[in-house]
Amino acid sequence: GRQLASMLGDEVDARQVEYVHGVTGGNPFFVKEVGRALTDRRAGEPLSPVTISVREAIGARLERLSPRSVEIVRAASVVGREFSPSLVAAMLEVPLVDCLSALDEAASAGLLEPASIPDEPRFVHALIRDAVEDGLHASERVRLHRRAAETIEQSHPTPAGAWLFDLARHWSVAAIDGDRSKATRWIGEAAHEAMRQLAYEDAARLFRRALDIGGGEVDEVDRCRLLLGLAGALYLSSDIFGGLDACVEAASLARDIRRPDLVAEAALVTPPTLIPEADLTIRKLCEQARELLGPEPPALAARVSARFAETCESLADGDGA
Repeated sequence: GRQLASMLGDEVDARQVEYVHGVTGGNPFFVKEVGRALTDRRAGEPLSPVTISVREAIGARLERLSPRSVEIVRAASVVGREFSPSLVAAMLEVPLVDCLSALDEAASAGLLEPASIPDEPRFVHALIRDAVEDGLHASERVRLHRRAAETIEQSHPTPAGAWLFDLARHWSVAAIDGDRSKATRWIGEAAHEAMRQLAYEDAARLFRRALDIGGGEVDEVDRCRLLLGLAGALYLSSDIFGGLDACVEAASLARDIRRPDLVAEAALVTPPTLIPEADLTIRKLCEQARELLGPEPPALAARVSARFAETCESLADGDGA
């Protein structure tokens, strides 16, 4: 913290110190480089701590390794700071014993260290992993992320928890080379997993990512459901109007594809808020759903009618009727 303060010329936020310590392990050289990145960053820009000096320093260490060790360290960098040697070996289709030998060589060079999980090494600092991956050519990065995703799919036919998030991350990168529909499916699954874990902001980010990657390759029903997922995640993240915008977009798409049930789902995402502008939008969605649903299905129609009544009452209480 004192080192950063001396560079930035003012008091450093405790969260900023924690972040820099997390990626550098307190290594003074890396702290200096991240501090330089913080100094040079323009307001609002994301921080990219991998400076040219960091990349060159890590590159110099890699040059001292054998070609096989370099290949394995680069593959490990796309997996994460902590990684399974068996996963990396399967990605590259090399014997596990060869992979372990190469990792021992990288550990001797100060790039890796034992992790909290037995037999699973990790990069000494997160910044080292970032620098190794940053040094990959774009085509190599895409290829390795694809191999990681395919290997996880083969070893975990029904992935859950952290494996879902790993698949989403790998396919997010690999989708540039095709398979956008598969990438969208896994990212969407990860978004629903984040919802189950109450990580609503992460879920919203993943739903947006799925929508962006899917583009025109996702069928309209799936796109509508992703929008509904995004709407729910935004609402639970306290972004009421962002969630309602997603509801309106989902309802419009649902009307175009003649799916009144999905119009109804859009109307049911957000309960009354006592904010007149928001509640007017919810009431309008309810009106559209009631008009399209008709008498069937009765349970869904009843829920929409109840939401419509609740919203009218909220608007009356807020003098917005």
